[in-house]
Amino acid sequence: MQEISFFSMTIQRIVLMTEISEVIESAKRSQAPDTPSQFMVPHCCHYNNSTEDFSCCFNISSNKFHHLSQLDAQGKRICGSSGGWLIIVGNNLEIFMLNPLTRAQIQLPSVSSFLDQADASMQVLGKASTVLIHKAILVSNPAGNLEGYSVMVIYGDSRKLGFHKEGDHSWTSLQDAGSFYDDAVLCDKVLYAVNECGKVNAIRELGNSPVVEEMVPPWFFQGNKVYLVELDEELYIVIRFLEQSPDFGYRTRNFKVYEVDFYVKLHDRIRGIGEWAIFLGHNQSASLSTRRVEGLKENCIYFTDDNTDGYKDGIFGGHDTGVFHLDDGSIEPL
Repeated sequence: MQEISFFSMTIQRIVLMTEISEVIESAKRSQAPDTPSQFMVPHCCHYNNSTEDFSCCFNISSNKFHHLSQLDAQGKRICGSSGGWLIIVGNNLEIFMLNPLTRAQIQLPSVSSFLDQADASMQVLGKASTVLIHKAILVSNPAGNLEGYSVMVIYGDSRKLGFHKEGDHSWTSLQDAGSFYDDAVLCDKVLYAVNECGKVNAIRELGNSPVVEEMVPPWFFQGNKVYLVELDEELYIVIRFLEQSPDFGYRTRNFKVYEVDFYVKLHDRIRGIGEWAIFLGHNQSASLSTRRVEGLKENCIYFTDDNTDGYKDGIFGGHDTGVFHLDDGSIEPL
């Protein structure tokens, strides 16, 4: 088999995705906690000397790649992976959900329905799919009949929040929630979103009139991107630090993890996460216990390249992937 080059991946083809919710639910239902599990990290990439795209999964347990059938994503970008579904956006502003295992699809309203004029103007520049949707997560998963779902997206140059639930004909922009968001995640059935200044908002009553409550005020830090992740039923802030790279423009050099205390609306830095592993990228930020999944490295952060600001400016992307060890700060290839 030909060698796979991760440095030739583009932002449209690289994402850290996993059936995280299924793995977690399976682990919770398991009566034998020591039973080995197979943990699959899907990637989208292409060969060194070929323009043919293919999809594959990296099995952390066996350290091998497993090819999947071609996904319906040619000329499109995967902007989210959540609950076993991929959320894909195209240059024509179409957006849909795809289950890569069953190949079931759910068409969502065009994202043009909730764009501001400044954001919509980007379509003229032919940059819609790479700029307008930064990240998407499922707030509620589709039921067996593909109903009852809802989706949250971070969109536009101002990185605002947009929401859509099954049955609506358009997207709703959450104007009162503010802007410049980096990530959003569900924790204890509440949706939390964090902006580039570390401010964390809880967003409730999404199906009616959204209620936005500040849980952590903005704070000063030196970093490039902020994530939220639920770990052992608690909410954590993770900050990613980039540095200049002579070969590819940028690369990740460090991560810092903070535990959120809602009672005092503060955060405390922690030096390690014990048996847990964190997963960051275009997927919904998540964590798994290494005791439940064979092959995972504990006290580590698995990350892929989600630097969309670099991509839209023409900087080569897709290369910034790896496994960060919180104990000594080292990074190994993914």
